[in-house]
Amino acid sequence: SGEIRSKVWARRWRPTIVLPTGVDLRLFKPMNRDEARAKLGYGPDERVVLFNDGRNPEVKDPALALATVEMAKTKIAHLRFVVLNGMVRPEDVPLYMNAADALLLTSRTEGSPTVVQEAMACNLPVVSVDVGDVRERLEGVQHCAVVRSREPAVLAAELMKVLENPRRSDGRTHVSALGIRAIAVRLVEFYRAAGGFPSGPQPKTVL
Repeated sequence: SGEIRSKVWARRWRPTIVLPTGVDLRLFKPMNRDEARAKLGYGPDERVVLFNDGRNPEVKDPALALATVEMAKTKIAHLRFVVLNGMVRPEDVPLYMNAADALLLTSRTEGSPTVVQEAMACNLPVVSVDVGDVRERLEGVQHCAVVRSREPAVLAAELMKVLENPRRSDGRTHVSALGIRAIAVRLVEFYRAAGGFPSGPQPKTVL
């Protein structure tokens, strides 16, 4: 993220580029929500909030996520809190994203959180604290919220807005530049401009 680049002294005399993490747009894509829920055993009337713990609680702050969801439960009936703790196979994550109503992100620090780009690719609404490049990534994306506060009540209020009027985001229309192939091309172009690659045809890369 730009925030991280600002902390790197070498940027003052060396070429730099800020690249978000790439997403496999062939894997992460919109699916039928009812079919996804049926496969996971979720009820059609449940409100499902997805949270990525990533086995890194010090960074992801699951306590804040849980407090936020507990507050939302006082107003939202049949709310299911689903935590991705690293036990779900990567190829199954799109199924969970398409079955959910919102992704909640409460990290204390991030660069360019991949889970946000993946949610966008699946048209899953995101409610997040203002961390890393999330605000930049979600600019103009409908039915999402970026909250500056880390107070559970403030986050819960935004989460409830999303859950009370459940619909998909339009993140897919904003994510084409975040595909792994597009990011790879930008990286090759940067290295070539910096003298790291010879000029000529672009190297063939299998991604």
